[in-house]
Amino acid sequence: MIVTLNRIDNVVVVDGRALSVDLSQLDKSISVVQWHEARGQGWVEYTQDPFGHADEYKPNKPITNFSEFVFAIAMWRDKASQIDNPPKTSVEALKEKKRTQWERSRRMAIFDGYESSALGSKHFYGGSPLDQIDMIASMVLQPDDWNVTIWCRDGKGTWAMRPHTRPQMQAAYKDGRAIIAAIHDKYAALLEQIEKARTPEALEAITLS
Repeated sequence: MIVTLNRIDNVVVVDGRALSVDLSQLDKSISVVQWHEARGQGWVEYTQDPFGHADEYKPNKPITNFSEFVFAIAMWRDKASQIDNPPKTSVEALKEKKRTQWERSRRMAIFDGYESSALGSKHFYGGSPLDQIDMIASMVLQPDDWNVTIWCRDGKGTWAMRPHTRPQMQAAYKDGRAIIAAIHDKYAALLEQIEKARTPEALEAITLS
């Protein structure tokens, strides 16, 4: 069993299946917990503040015991059982399953990344939280007269760390935020459709891609 706990997004992934689970009881300094049961090992990733406001820097920590996090797997199993075994007449149970699909589709749409012409021609930038944190940190920490390098893919499909001036970085970030905002608008409308659905057939008709 391979487990990922994402405290910030309240998501637990067990063997590739992601479900929304309340992880508020985890220490707020924790960002992600990874665990590989067969190997008996994993690690804890701590939240780092790119703006430098964190009281204490905590390096990632390897772990060989998952006992303090077992509660999350129990909650995940309860959630999975509710989703996989809904009462046949329960539209609310079907809605919950659709919400889980909606959340996965929404995140994938954002994580897929975006294009920007900040460098003068179209380049592709990653949309994952780590990609965005890297971009924000680069803008915050970059002196006005320095270039910084950041991962992006050119029109030929080649990934590389390419230099960006501060205005170029800001332009790329702004393009990304505009695309992400459009995704949020789209999926907010889809979630409204899910909530308004009254029959299994109406839920099935909602396309999330």
